[in-house]
Amino acid sequence: MALLASPRRRRRLAWGLGALAVAAIVAILAVLLPEGERLPESALRPGGAGTETAPAKPLKITPAIRGEIAAVVERFVHSAVLREDLDGAWELASPKLRGSITRARWTAGDLPVFPFPREAFRVEDWRLRYSFERTVVIDVMVLPQPGLTQRTLVYGVELTDYGTGAQRRWLVDTWFPQTTLAPGGTPATPKPAVTLTSAPESPYTKGKLDARWLLVPLGVLALIALFPLSLLVRAAVRRRRAERRYRDGPR
Repeated sequence: MALLASPRRRRRLAWGLGALAVAAIVAILAVLLPEGERLPESALRPGGAGTETAPAKPLKITPAIRGEIAAVVERFVHSAVLREDLDGAWELASPKLRGSITRARWTAGDLPVFPFPREAFRVEDWRLRYSFERTVVIDVMVLPQPGLTQRTLVYGVELTDYGTGAQRRWLVDTWFPQTTLAPGGTPATPKPAVTLTSAPESPYTKGKLDARWLLVPLGVLALIALFPLSLLVRAAVRRRRAERRYRDGPR
């Protein structure tokens, strides 16, 4: 062929075909190589597979349990919140609530329970938020005497059964103020318990490349393929022009 007679054209064609072959190999490997196997979510958790704990079973609140909780709430409000019997409040507090506080500090009034003025107290009320295993979480509302500027105080409370066998012994784990209501206000509806309905999205799924990224090597491959073709077309056009000038020239 007259097209391949020129050494320069042969070199250009060889370089173009070589680059085309390299790009084709890279694109084929990117498509055919298998993706890394995704580990199951259980293997990504601390401790590996087989260490998941069963979800906590809800505690059925029977009338007997409700009565026991009401009795503990009433006693703790009077003994700890109103500061009427700090020794009795100590007996109702769990090790979690006592923390590192000594009994001497507790009975001296240094306890982690926000107080309510005794002279303004009228009545307490409580409502269940949720329960699980041997623990209940409730809202305790302490209402003041009517006509006073004292606000209604709502505590977030957690009680756990520390008894053994059939003998229950409810102790207070946490007792903290979570909101206040203006005099004459109505109690707010407690927030529902937070439950996980599905596992959170694994961060390991966000690092995968989108399939559209394959268009980049394909585009480069197309450009490389067009380069030698453009050389061939350019050479063919020049050859035809030269032949036309030769035919149309003076004899």
